[in-house]
Amino acid sequence: MAATKFLPHVVLIPEDKKDEDIANGFRDYFAVDETRFEIRNVAGGWRKVLAALIEPEKARLYKYPERKLILLIDFDNEFDTRFAQFQNEIPFELKDRVFVIGSMHTPEKLTTATRLSPEKIGKKLAEECDLGNSALWAHEHLRHNAPEVARLHKFVRSILFTQ
Repeated sequence: MAATKFLPHVVLIPEDKKDEDIANGFRDYFAVDETRFEIRNVAGGWRKVLAALIEPEKARLYKYPERKLILLIDFDNEFDTRFAQFQNEIPFELKDRVFVIGSMHTPEKLTTATRLSPEKIGKKLAEECDLGNSALWAHEHLRHNAPEVARLHKFVRSILFTQ
């Protein structure tokens, strides 16, 4: 379902199919307002997610000032370098509206380590966002996201969890 573009909403771009499965699990959590959450098609690699940020998503963020953008990528154990690459492409005036999160390695390693399916991981992460818990977010494969998760709570939580 496409989000209402002129109201506060969140668009998520997943790097690959497993990231999309996690996003779908998040969206399917009962308290997420799916009319305000749009998951785009799989980008097909982190470089393609970065390219989408550069064009056309940056232009769409300017066009729709109520939009927030989440880029869900695999950091492939290169968190500092990859995160910095994304941050360098986000204009200062859009910094509060763009979020870069993902598994330290790959979603496959996360699912193996947690013994949860990607969809169950997504639902659990949504539940934690809704209730203010952080057990799964604190997992070694996800804890590097803590600053972005804090920003998501500040800028996105009230959009997605409206019930």
